[in-house]
Amino acid sequence: MEKYLQNHERWLRSKIKQAEDGERADWDEIGRFNHQEIANLQHERLAHLVVTMFAGLFLLISFTLIIFAPRWEVVALLFILLILFGSYIRHYLRLENGIQRLYQLTLELRKKTGAE
Repeated sequence: MEKYLQNHERWLRSKIKQAEDGERADWDEIGRFNHQEIANLQHERLAHLVVTMFAGLFLLISFTLIIFAPRWEVVALLFILLILFGSYIRHYLRLENGIQRLYQLTLELRKKTGAE
């Protein structure tokens, strides 16, 4: 997903460069395509948020289990869930920050093309 986001960001930057150079293009179609890609990425972001929340919930449940039933199996589960949750947080933050960059690039493209 991160590569997909990076590729779209590169594509959008190239379109901004085209607009700066005064090249002709179907800016309405480019805008529609960009809007659809952002909508797809927002859906992906929502799915990852839900998964991250559940991983965090299971992490809290396993932490609570350690308090009431301190066994090595529960500690192992907590350790695995901690690694999983950290990975999900990292991925979600990269996805979130990438979409925020796309918002800024979309505004910049609109300014360059006069489609405000």
